[in-house]
Amino acid sequence: MGYRIASVELGANMVRVTRDRLKGYPNVEIVNASFEAAQLPMGTFDLVYVAAAWHWIAPEARLQKSHAKAPHHLAIIHRHPCLG
Repeated sequence: MGYRIASVELGANMVRVTRDRLKGYPNVEIVNASFEAAQLPMGTFDLVYVAAAWHWIAPEARLQKSHAKAPHHLAIIHRHPCLG
């Protein structure tokens, strides 16, 4: 669809998996780093999307860095295990 995507992956194995799954999409850049240390592409993004990793990001960097890169849109998928 023409989107430019930057994927931040902490582990080398996740980088390999992500590259393999997204190999058909030329506008994907994969950054192997923590979110806090990631050197993201210049400019801002339309959206920062976090799935199942928000709680691992240092609290002081979560909103500050997200807002700096996508000042208007943040999507967080945060799952809680069901008890019962």
